[in-house]
Amino acid sequence: KTEALVSIDVNTGKNIGSMNLEETVVKTNMEAAAEIARQLRIRNLSGIIIIDFIDMKVEEDKQKVLKVLEENLAKDRVKTNIIHFTDLGLVEMTRKRLGKPLSYYFQDECPLCKGTGKIKGSRAIVESIIKELKDIVSEKDIKNVKIITKTSVKEKIEEIYFDFIKSLLQASGKTIEITTKNRDLLKDYEILLES
Repeated sequence: KTEALVSIDVNTGKNIGSMNLEETVVKTNMEAAAEIARQLRIRNLSGIIIIDFIDMKVEEDKQKVLKVLEENLAKDRVKTNIIHFTDLGLVEMTRKRLGKPLSYYFQDECPLCKGTGKIKGSRAIVESIIKELKDIVSEKDIKNVKIITKTSVKEKIEEIYFDFIKSLLQASGKTIEITTKNRDLLKDYEILLES
């Protein structure tokens, strides 16, 4: 995904199939067309979308791939428009913007490069912490749980999840402490257990 458009590149990887190369290319492109339509819906990608299918020489094969793409895009509640293959063999299409893309909910701007890179979002980190805490609850010899994380994650916990986490741990007789450490933290968070 870029500011101007979403680009999708299709390739066979190392799969050359048991058929001849052209059949493998068409089969791969048809499978990719179905998956692309699904991923556009799941990720809520929109705007101008350019798909670079594997090059096909026969016009009939291109039409088969477009048909699969159109059939799968018909399941989408958001309006799409396929412009067909360009002279360079790319499929141009548009998908109406509706809501936020999935990345909005799970990625934050990178604090180091301020733009081009993305890091795991605070909400996604909190979900990982909660998942780990659910495993810790059943451990009887643990009395105190200390979470060390970055400030943005601590704020997200305190804003939305603290009561849930506290009650989860208190039900098994555990206390919780959350501290921050933005530097020298190798992972998004650390959980220290004390008996």
